[in-house]
Amino acid sequence: MWDVVGKLVDDPFSRWVALVIFAVVLAVLVFLYLRKRFRALGEDLGVVKHEVKNDHKTNLRVESDERHEENSGKLDTALRMIATMQESLGRVYDKAEAIEQSVGVLAGRVTTLEDTTPGRPFQAGRHRDG
Repeated sequence: MWDVVGKLVDDPFSRWVALVIFAVVLAVLVFLYLRKRFRALGEDLGVVKHEVKNDHKTNLRVESDERHEENSGKLDTALRMIATMQESLGRVYDKAEAIEQSVGVLAGRVTTLEDTTPGRPFQAGRHRDG
């Protein structure tokens, strides 16, 4: 067998035929590989094209602007509600402070009454000079 290979390699015409066959086989393999890769690329591009294709019934910019207006209106409403709640909370704090002051005044009056009412028994923790 090696004798046949040796004779083919020694013959210039056989070398050229073998080289051409090798080049054709290599070219076919490269072609098949590239065809497979380009088909996969074409399928990927088809998916991308489908995703990017503008087949919407409305213009995306117009739709985006409309949504922005809707959200802006909702945000304005929420901000107004928060401002109203802050005002209400401020009034609650004011009323709580007034109640606290009233309780302090009333506690002082009760203490005065306790201290100035004759005949009241001694209360624990309080000293009466009387």
